[in-house]
Amino acid sequence: MKKLLMVCYGGGHMKIIAPLYHHLKNEYDITVLALTIAQPFMSKSGIPYVGFNDFECIKTNESITFGRELVKNIPNDNVVSIAESISYLGASFSDLVTELGCVKLAHEKFIEEGRACLLPTRSLTKIIKQLDIDLVVTTNSPRAERAALIAAKALQIPSICINDNLGFFGGLLDIVENNLATKICVLSETLKGIVLNHSNLSSTDVVVTGSPVFDSLKEQCRTNFSTAKPKVLLADDDLPKTHLRFKGVIAQNENIDIEVREELNRLAKEGKIEVVFRPHPNRVYNYDAYEYCEISKPVEDLNAVLAKVDLVVTANSTVGLEGKCLGLGLVSIEKTVYSTLESYAGYGLATGIIEASELWGAIKIEYSKLNDGRSVELYNGKAVDNIARVIKELLTL
Repeated sequence: MKKLLMVCYGGGHMKIIAPLYHHLKNEYDITVLALTIAQPFMSKSGIPYVGFNDFECIKTNESITFGRELVKNIPNDNVVSIAESISYLGASFSDLVTELGCVKLAHEKFIEEGRACLLPTRSLTKIIKQLDIDLVVTTNSPRAERAALIAAKALQIPSICINDNLGFFGGLLDIVENNLATKICVLSETLKGIVLNHSNLSSTDVVVTGSPVFDSLKEQCRTNFSTAKPKVLLADDDLPKTHLRFKGVIAQNENIDIEVREELNRLAKEGKIEVVFRPHPNRVYNYDAYEYCEISKPVEDLNAVLAKVDLVVTANSTVGLEGKCLGLGLVSIEKTVYSTLESYAGYGLATGIIEASELWGAIKIEYSKLNDGRSVELYNGKAVDNIARVIKELLTL
């Protein structure tokens, strides 16, 4: 039985790996390397996993010392065990020391860039060798997942990178420019075209598979929409002035997130629309000032919420794409630090706005499309089946 290594760092990426594991677990010998918040998620999903702490081959006295020092600044929230944090951070920092040649330079880089500078390629190389892996599967997450792709390439082991969401410039660009993955799996034909235009990859290297995140939604395609007034879901999140990861990326419409909330509340007060605010699961907001808007807490099933609305307003939330899979309309907030890199409107999936005053007009445009059958098909079939075919092809070469 062929051996697969699936590396998952956390965030939305774990929702890609989990259904793929369940789909393939009887066909391959799969090891899931789950890191940070991916570990409790995999436990809840009934998926066996390993972490850095499970591999003695990457532990040294030096790496453990580094790890213990680095975890001192991490709040103990019990999401990830201290032992795992020590092993992961210690091994990653030890790899950085080896890369730069001395501890002093590594400390300086870590102080300046934080965890963004960690790329544990040496550690992933040891893990892949120990497990005797035939194929590596990751998403486009930085650090450990990127390191796994680099290690696989150096070991001449085939690899697949499943692109998360529509991200290209914010996540996939480095991978395709450096040919780190044997195959790139993307969400749509539009994104495939962008990848090919920014790389020397061939059309066969980039495959439109879709994302397992959206498979269940595609099977629930909705056809009936509101007739009285638009029902709008705001997939809310902080929209900072500067990007947390990419230097020089600056928002051109600061405070647009607050202005959008206020405008949606005003439109609801005037009876033009019904509004639901859905905060990002990692954010806590006080919505007391928006008395005309319903609040959907993150614990509420998202599919149930989407089933009650006609369109989504968001800057960059995956909820926007989930809505598209149900045939909902999409209004995207543009000129933010996120849309500077990736834009739903730029991909032809949404009506974009740059000022809150444009909301009503954009909502009317998207609302008018709902019963016209003008929804965008992101990909054909089920993503897990499509990706399974890519895996089978690589393992039979």
